[in-house]
Amino acid sequence: MTDADPNPTNAPEPDRVGFPYLTVAASLAGLLLFAFLVLVAYNSPNYLRPGASAKVEPAADPATKLRDVRASNQAVLDGKDPGVAMPVGRAVEELVAAANKDDRLPFPVPPKPAAPPAAKAEDKKPADAKSEAAPAPKPADPPAKKADEPKK
Repeated sequence: MTDADPNPTNAPEPDRVGFPYLTVAASLAGLLLFAFLVLVAYNSPNYLRPGASAKVEPAADPATKLRDVRASNQAVLDGKDPGVAMPVGRAVEELVAAANKDDRLPFPVPPKPAAPPAAKAEDKKPADAKSEAAPAPKPADPPAKKADEPKK
C-alpha cells in the first residue's frame, strides 16, 4: 500500500504548457470580425424600406392620433372590436360571480345594486332653478369685542 498525502495542498503542480497563442489569436480574430461587421452594418442602406430616404411621409397630427387611439381603446373596452369576446364590465361581473360562488376570493365582493328603471321623459318636468336651489347660508357674524377688554 502507498502512503497517500493527507494534505491536498501539497499536491504536485500541473505541468505548465506555455503561453496560449491560439486563444489570443482566436480572440483577436473575433474582435476584428466584429469590428468589420459593425462597419458594414453602419454603412449599408436600409433594406427594410426601399426608397425610404427619398420619400418622407408627413407627420400625423398628434391630437388626431390620440383621438384614434382613444376610440380604438374604447371599442375594445366596450366589446365592439372584432377580436374581443365580451365587454370588460360583463367579463368582470362573470369573473367575480364565479369566484364568489367557489369562495376563491380572499374577501367577499358585494353584488352591485340593481339600477333603478330609467324615468320617462314625459314624467320629468323642468323645474325652476330658483325653486330647486336652496338659498346660500349667510356667513356667521364675528363675535363682538367686549368694551371692558383692554387694548393691547
